Amino acid sequence: MKRLILLFTILLFSCSTDELAFVEEIQEAQVVQDVKPEPEAEPEATSEETVEETPEATPETQEPEQYELVEGLTQEEVQGIKDAIDAAEWPALWHKKENGQTIIPYYFRAEKSYDFDAEQQESIREAFAEFSAQTNIEFREYPNEDALQEFSYQGVSVFPAFMYGSTHRGMKGGIQNFKVPKEAEKKVILGMAAILAGLENEDQRPDAYDYITIHWENIYESAFPVFEPVEGYISSGMFDFYSITRSHPKAFSKNGEYTVTLQNGVPLTPRNELSIIDILRINYLYAD
Repeated sequence: MKRLILLFTILLFSCSTDELAFVEEIQEAQVVQDVKPEPEAEPEATSEETVEETPEATPETQEPEQYELVEGLTQEEVQGIKDAIDAAEWPALWHKKENGQTIIPYYFRAEKSYDFDAEQQESIREAFAEFSAQTNIEFREYPNEDALQEFSYQGVSVFPAFMYGSTHRGMKGGIQNFKVPKEAEKKVILGMAAILAGLENEDQRPDAYDYITIHWENIYESAFPVFEPVEGYISSGMFDFYSITRSHPKAFSKNGEYTVTLQNGVPLTPRNELSIIDILRINYLYAD
């Protein structure tokens, strides 16, 4: 059955002390790092000897090959994400490349009765440009469908959605729809772009409930599928609390209360940019 991914307001980079502490605790549990055996104790120094204590190694003092930080991720975390991507069976990906970048061609489809105005179109262009600047995917605009001949008429038709945004995951083939709410914020467009590139909604991972709590009593019943685990979900490593694909903490709330929080009840505040892990996943997925 075809799945339609709905994306809503997502997550900001800043977070409270409570949520940061909880996320760090969970992330530490996700990665098991090698621990070197303690060295044998040196004989106790006599009064005639002076012994300098060697400070304990920290992430800042360890050798790069032992503890490599990649934009805030350890070498073990990065490798775990890459291994998960390599082991997964991904959907069809966009494949037209130029100068090392994968091209996703798009155009704005004219809707006579319900169209974007110039400002709304520019907001979408800016979001696509930001996505392209951070990844090895280039969103390239064309005037219309006829101009996609060089791509064998495979590309993206961008047009307004009446309520919720939606897009197909990965490359379906032919002209595929990218439906954007007219008043959509940048974070919604970025999240949809990540889905279009092939990522999944992080809140729909089979193991998502190990990290977050869904407050079903606050959600419109019609929106339940948005928060339910997806059969055949392709996991790509550690859970990303800050993924642009994650839902707003009050998404589909019927009473103004939180619909998704951390397991300790603390909501993560919305973010409006791709996370470190989003960027790593996309760039590795589309690496030459």
